[in-house]
Formats: sequence, structure tokens, C-alpha cells
Amino acid sequence: MFKKLAKKIGRDKIYHFGICFIISLITGVIMLPITNLFGVLFSSFMSGTGAALAKEYGDKCSPTNKWDWKDVIADYIGIGFAILILVVLKWCFWGRM
Repeated sequence: MFKKLAKKIGRDKIYHFGICFIISLITGVIMLPITNLFGVLFSSFMSGTGAALAKEYGDKCSPTNKWDWKDVIADYIGIGFAILILVVLKWCFWGRM
């Protein structure tokens, strides 16, 4: 299944999605017990954004690579999924918002 998906959208896009998803989710889970929902979501969004933009800037500076907006879209889809999971976790385990 992974091979079919990788052929269709590209292995690089899957990695971009996964890395930003994991970074955003870990940041949010660390913040869940100690701050409100806005703080959790803001921290999660900003950490994922930092990782996404840093990676793309590195690609832009590389002589063998370039900035790719499709990578950025994959990054933000991963961040969005992480934020969705964090909202559900906050609602289910740390009380209603």
C-alpha cells in the first residue's frame, strides 16, 4: 500500500507530511497538560511551520535542489492532521474546551 501511495504522490511528500505531523503532535502533546487549547494549537502550528520552512529554505540553498510549494502543502497537511488529533485529545482527556 505504501509503495502505491509513494508512486502516486511521491515518497518525498509522504516524508514531509510525516515529519511535520510528528513534530507538531509531539509539541502539542507536551503542551496539553500545561496550557490552554490556544497555547497547545499555537505551539504545535509554529513548531511544524518552523520545521517546514527550515527544510524548504535548506532545499532552496542547495545547488541540487529547489524550493517546492508542493512540499510545503504536504507539510501543512501534516500539521493540520496533528492539530485535529490534538483537539480531539484535549476534548476527550483534558475536559471540554
